Amino acid sequence: MTQAQEYVQKVTDQVLANVRTAQAAAVSSVGFWTQTAQSLTPKSSQPDAAAWSERFPQPAALVDGVYDAFEKVIANQREFGHQLVAAAQSAPKPAGETASAAKKK
Repeated sequence: MTQAQEYVQKVTDQVLANVRTAQAAAVSSVGFWTQTAQSLTPKSSQPDAAAWSERFPQPAALVDGVYDAFEKVIANQREFGHQLVAAAQSAPKPAGETASAAKKK
């Protein structure tokens, strides 16, 4: 691994660690506020959660569906990037570059 690749890997690892820390804080906050709201809401005003929730997809299924779609988009973008690199590498050299290279020989 080159020095540049090592640097990029260290930066990537640090960014991911910071993102995970922020995500953990967000999950904790949502859990806290959900519990607080439930404790403050009178039981009689809450709808029958089981009957009501059957009308909608499960939240975890929605999250999975969104991320499955994003994975397909990212995979497509990766393939597109590879195709661009391959096209750029296989492009013929301009005539001026070919002639100057021949003169140097």
